[in-house]
Amino acid sequence: MSYITIDPYYGAEFYNECKEALKNNEVNFTEFISIKSPFHWYIKLEETPVMVNYDEISNQEIRWLVNVITPQRANDEYLLKRRNEDSGKAVAKFINNEPLKEAAKSKYSVFFTVKNREEILGISKEFPGKIWYMGKYYNNKYRVCLSSNSMIKNYLTPEQILLEKTDKDMGRFEADLNHKVFRGNDMLLKFMETPYFQDGTHHKVSIKPKFASRFNI
Repeated sequence: MSYITIDPYYGAEFYNECKEALKNNEVNFTEFISIKSPFHWYIKLEETPVMVNYDEISNQEIRWLVNVITPQRANDEYLLKRRNEDSGKAVAKFINNEPLKEAAKSKYSVFFTVKNREEILGISKEFPGKIWYMGKYYNNKYRVCLSSNSMIKNYLTPEQILLEKTDKDMGRFEADLNHKVFRGNDMLLKFMETPYFQDGTHHKVSIKPKFASRFNI
């Protein structure tokens, strides 16, 4: 398993061509972006490629990788298509979906876990805000939720709190969840639309079958 980047050698157009070649050849891959400057894009592959120049990420730097938002529709593919101007901190649009944009702008945000659907529905009936449901992780150990309203702490036990935001750096909140909570055994999945709970109602979204089981609560 390798995490490779071709960014030091090629532009966005060639990167997109490589992605299409991987799809055409039915090669499984996952895209990541490093939240550390120079914000290189990385592709996770079963085997290292040939016939292109690339660099592999070091074990120390893997902790700074976060998933690129997974497209659900053709329009998502267009919006998430990499372009030459998408460099530096412009990559935020590829890693911050609606819940994480909200968290980035808020003074307080928290990732927390719930036991089951009944618990989160019960909380949402009384809690005056939106609770984003981010899916199941770490072999279903955590049913991860996200809220950017500090009042949510009144409805949680200390054991339910996974991680509170302490840094406003782009992507750090997510990277710390992957590293400190999931311990590198899992990584947060993100889509353009995210299910949420509010006023005792579960607001669902369409998730590709490949990922649907992650979001069954």
